[in-house]
Amino acid sequence: MKNIIVIAYLIHHSKGSEFAVAWDYITHMSKSNKLTVLYGSCDGFHKIGNTIEMEDYLANNPLQNVRFIPVKPSFMCMNYDYSVWGIHRFYKEYALWHRDVRAAVLDLLEHNNYDLIHYLGPIGYREPGFLYGLNIPYIWGPIGGMAFTDFRIFKGANEIKGGLQLLIKKIFNEIQLRFSPRVKDAMSKADLVIGCTKRTTQIIKKIYNVPNTRLLYFTQNCLQNEYPLEYEKFERDIIDVVWVGRIDAGKSLITALRALAGCKYKDKYRLHVIGLKGSQYNKCVEYIKNNSISELVQFYGKIPREGVLEIIKNAHLHIITSLIDVNPTIMWECMSYCVPTISMANNGIEDIVNDNTGFLVKLASYNKVVNEFSNTLDSIALNPSILRIKAENIAEDRRRFAWVNRVKKINKQYEIAIQNYQNGRKKEN
Repeated sequence: MKNIIVIAYLIHHSKGSEFAVAWDYITHMSKSNKLTVLYGSCDGFHKIGNTIEMEDYLANNPLQNVRFIPVKPSFMCMNYDYSVWGIHRFYKEYALWHRDVRAAVLDLLEHNNYDLIHYLGPIGYREPGFLYGLNIPYIWGPIGGMAFTDFRIFKGANEIKGGLQLLIKKIFNEIQLRFSPRVKDAMSKADLVIGCTKRTTQIIKKIYNVPNTRLLYFTQNCLQNEYPLEYEKFERDIIDVVWVGRIDAGKSLITALRALAGCKYKDKYRLHVIGLKGSQYNKCVEYIKNNSISELVQFYGKIPREGVLEIIKNAHLHIITSLIDVNPTIMWECMSYCVPTISMANNGIEDIVNDNTGFLVKLASYNKVVNEFSNTLDSIALNPSILRIKAENIAEDRRRFAWVNRVKKINKQYEIAIQNYQNGRKKEN
């Protein structure tokens, strides 16, 4: 059993993708390791140091072999509401938070023996922290945020502001990838770097020349549970499709609505939309009314996780139209219920979904992408038995994404990281 320091800024036991990456890792890896977890927020990227909710939860629900340490921002961190002040202000403050983390880690190392440090999340590469180069094996990842939205599908943002934000993000990402000295330094000094998609791993290798001995591909998350296939739902005439996410430019619900409106057999479908009302909500509602699909779409807003899972369990199909997501937690939850996914082959989803277990739409011009979604939905409506076949294939295939297998792989890679450190960086220090 190894003694590991884990850095996980975002963590929560029942929230979305970024939170789940950390929580799922900790709950599973703590069964075979002792973990000291330093975290900074359970409330998203809005305010650094908002950890009260997790502190209260952990007081009543402790995890064996885990010590949680909330790292509050120092006096230098102004703790703005970053949803107002902007993401750039957040990253300045986030870097200061990482300096506070470094001070806390140095204190831990002075008084305890640890085998390695694992900077777990969030997955974005932009802030590498300040723990690489210490006299201890260091792992960074899974890392994401490098595989940018394809220019051809920017129209899916459905607004000038949203499209412009994607463009600016793409430009700044390209610049930072190639010219950030701290990111480059972290890549060179990490004893193991984990990319969250195959494409990300290729980018890391190409730009930073990280050798295969220090580079690994792991999905952002993996399968938490495996539930039996609900065969009764296939007796229904209506095909229930679930879409989950914030209704904003990046998630592009409008793409799903356009695809549905373009179907010849749209009356065969019911689209269940779950998520917060974002910047695109009113435009989506207007589109639904103008295209006479009001009876085919149901909005649920933000509902408890139990309600989300109940809708997923009864769904025949899950649709992802996000322009930015890699392999979000909702995809794994759908897989746990043997619900196939239809998505663009974009940003890593194609690493998980294949022709046996789902439906992939090739990237092309935005209009062609929408048409391909529509055509795929029409083909399913004409041959709905394909959904049962793919669901059964998921039941057979999903085991390879189970956490029980992931734990074994991570523990093995910990040994490799320690060996890399002993063979290389330890000598340099």
